[in-house]
Amino acid sequence: MELSVAQKQVIDTKNKSLLVSASAGSGKTFVVVERIVDSIKAGKDISKMLILTFTNAAASELKERIVNKLYDIKEEYLKVGDKENAKRIAKQIFTLE
Repeated sequence: MELSVAQKQVIDTKNKSLLVSASAGSGKTFVVVERIVDSIKAGKDISKMLILTFTNAAASELKERIVNKLYDIKEEYLKVGDKENAKRIAKQIFTLE
C-alpha cells in the first residue's frame, strides 16, 4: 500500500496521542494498526494503550488485524532465533485474545 504523507506522519509520530479521522476506505485502520504494532515492537505494552473506535465492528476489525500482524512478527523473530522478543510479542497476543 502506498502511504500518503499524512499517513506516514501518523505512523511515525511517537509519544503523542493522535486522532485519526478520515472517510471510509482511506486507510485509517491500516495506519492505526501500523502505529500500534510499531509501538509494541518498540517495547510498549498493549495493555497500557487507549485505543478507541466508534463501533464494536471497527474494534473487532482493528483487534483482528493487530493480532494477525503480531503473529507474523512473532514468527519473524523465531526464524532469526530471537526467542526473547518472540516471547514478548506472544504476551501481547495473549493480552488481546
